[in-house]
Amino acid sequence: MQCFEAEYLPAAEKRKMVLQLRSVSPPVELDEQVSQVFLLWQINENGDFWSMRKEAKVDSSVAEFWQHCEPWVETRSRTVLSPYES
Repeated sequence: MQCFEAEYLPAAEKRKMVLQLRSVSPPVELDEQVSQVFLLWQINENGDFWSMRKEAKVDSSVAEFWQHCEPWVETRSRTVLSPYES
């Protein structure tokens, strides 16, 4: 997570991403078990989402970050949500 905080987080904040939640499962480190890290981001405006995606594609530091993390990252996925209004 030190690498994330030093490299990824500042660049993400420049792309108008706000880290809302950082969680790990299981809640304690176990040598014999892989940990899952969950990051919940907020992007305030719909247009900011597309701007963020565009900037991330042209910013080589994003790809470099994930390449640097390959030894520790088994898989990663993204889910995009919007508020539910009934």
